[in-house]
Order: sequence, then C-alpha cells, then structure tokens
Amino acid sequence: MVFAETEGKIGHRWYLWGFHSESVIHFVLDPTRSAQVPIAERSDSEGGVVICDRYSGYQKLARILGKILLAFCWAHQRRDFIELANAHPDLSGWAFSWVERIGELYHLNDQRLEVRGDPVQWAERDHRLRQAILQMVTERAAELANPALKAPARKVLKIKWTPKSRQELSLFKLGT
Repeated sequence: MVFAETEGKIGHRWYLWGFHSESVIHFVLDPTRSAQVPIAERSDSEGGVVICDRYSGYQKLARILGKILLAFCWAHQRRDFIELANAHPDLSGWAFSWVERIGELYHLNDQRLEVRGDPVQWAERDHRLRQAILQMVTERAAELANPALKAPARKVLKIKWTPKSRQELSLFKLGT
C-alpha cells in the first residue's frame, strides 16, 4: 500500500504496472487502473502482447492502439468453471470436465517448455498444444449448439471466446 495523500483519490490502493522489452523492465506506480496508464506507456510502441485479466481497460487499450494483442489468462477462464460448479452443483461434472481440459493445456505447455532448446521437439509439442486448443474450440461450438445446454453453462462458455479472444487465450498458453 502507498500511504500518500493524493487530491481526488479516496483510499490507499495503488496499482503497479509492469512493462518490458528485450532490454528494459519498467514499472509504473499509479493511483488508478485506468487504461490511460498503459496507453501512455505503449502509445509509441510497434505492438506487443499484454498479459492480463478481463478488465475492460485492457480491451480499451487494444481498441485504441490497435496493434496490441491481449493474452487473457487461462486461470481466469478455469476459475469461471469452478465458480459455476460451486454455484450449480447439477453442472459440476460438466464444469469440472472443462477444468480438466484446461489442466491438459497446462500439462501440454509444460511439456513444450521442457524442450525449448530443441527446435524439432518444440515444433512437435507446440503442434500438440495447438491441436488441443483447436479441439477445445470445436467442443465449445458443439456445446453451444446444443439447445439443452443450461443457461449458466452457456454463459461461462461465451465469456471471451470470440475469434480474436480465442487467439488471445491461446497466445498466453502458447507463449507466442
């Protein structure tokens, strides 16, 4: 916490923003979580990836700068399924099957990262991981096409799975 009095700011919550390139790590401590902070820091960049949660400020950043890809965190998507299981016990089996699928992505990514120095094995394991993500996208589409899918489950499947965000969800796990 920062115990500094700032005109117009209520409370002592501040946000630490981290930015990095190949040669520099830069931190900004700001009293807001406003998109204006990364916009000011990244406005002259040539693009890049922002690893983030689903806070709307990041989406505003990507919309304004255009050249930024958002890498949404699979942990947040996983948490949505766990929360669904807890709130709707009748859907827990279904929700935890998705948690297991996401866990498999983590496993495949770990296997891929083990062979960073071997381009041939890397390509093979990277392909396996990408195929698993494509399989999840296909399974999701099939689930959403099922009229019997209950509304709370449908809502979780619709979160941040647009074509662009599918790329962004895979981007985080794929590390590309």
